[in-house]
Amino acid sequence: MKPYLLFLSLIVPILSVAQKTIKVSYEQKFIYNDSFFNQIPEDSREEVKSFMTAPTYFELTNNGDFSLYESVNTKEKVVASKTESTPTNQNLGMILKPFKVWYLKDFKKEISTNSTWVSDKEYFVEAPFEQEELHYDSKTKIIDGYNCFELVT
Repeated sequence: MKPYLLFLSLIVPILSVAQKTIKVSYEQKFIYNDSFFNQIPEDSREEVKSFMTAPTYFELTNNGDFSLYESVNTKEKVVASKTESTPTNQNLGMILKPFKVWYLKDFKKEISTNSTWVSDKEYFVEAPFEQEELHYDSKTKIIDGYNCFELVT
């Protein structure tokens, strides 16, 4: 019985200190006006429209100390040209690349790190958190028992 009590007395504090991680998935979908797609050649218009209006997925992972926001399943698509090539003009089609997002926030050091691509090379840019100056109105509203001020924009 004593070995079990010793084992439990060692495990319970470890489990109570374990940090929880939260993962949230987002879906983003852009809506374009039809006049936007009228600028694209008619032979590839529908493929480009289906690519650009397809939802983009993101994940936000937070463990209390760090927060990572990144895009998921970003694949480029090749739209083949349906126009015939001539000796003076080759129609190779289009390569559509979705934008990639990778954004890390370190809440202990108050630093954000951003992924940036320049000439097919990935760079990570660090910057301190932006300190926004917030201005509140004198109006108050009680929400869930909390006395809240209105933010002036």
